Amino acid sequence: MRVLLVYDTTFGTGRQVAAIIENAMVSSGTVVNVYNVRDAPTKGLDQYDLMIFGTPTHGKNPTMKMKRYVKKAAMAVPGRRMCAYNTRVDPKIGHKPANKLLDLGMSLGLGPWGKCESFCVKGIKGVLKEGEEARIHNWAMGLVAGA
Repeated sequence: MRVLLVYDTTFGTGRQVAAIIENAMVSSGTVVNVYNVRDAPTKGLDQYDLMIFGTPTHGKNPTMKMKRYVKKAAMAVPGRRMCAYNTRVDPKIGHKPANKLLDLGMSLGLGPWGKCESFCVKGIKGVLKEGEEARIHNWAMGLVAGA
């Protein structure tokens, strides 16, 4: 399986989450290409079986950069599968930003893969809360198992 993982980050936590997902998937033989949304490709996306989009939470929403990229990706490879995750400080927000990305992608022709997830950070410039690394790893392995 080939995976495109595109993340956005404000304070670096998004990159940390992407690295945990990448390491988990690679350990099972999956090929993963990771990009910050500002450097992510818009061509050649047909080589990927799955696209994963990760965003920090901005006012209960994904970032505008990530929403724009999901639109471009959906236009480039309609029918591809996708899933999404978000990082958040407030536990009440849950998966809302990730679900919004999934809804956007599906409205433009992408298909769902697995369930969206949300990972907690401590404070706005925070690090991952205790136990989140294991949750991220397990979520990534579940996506691979669904292949």
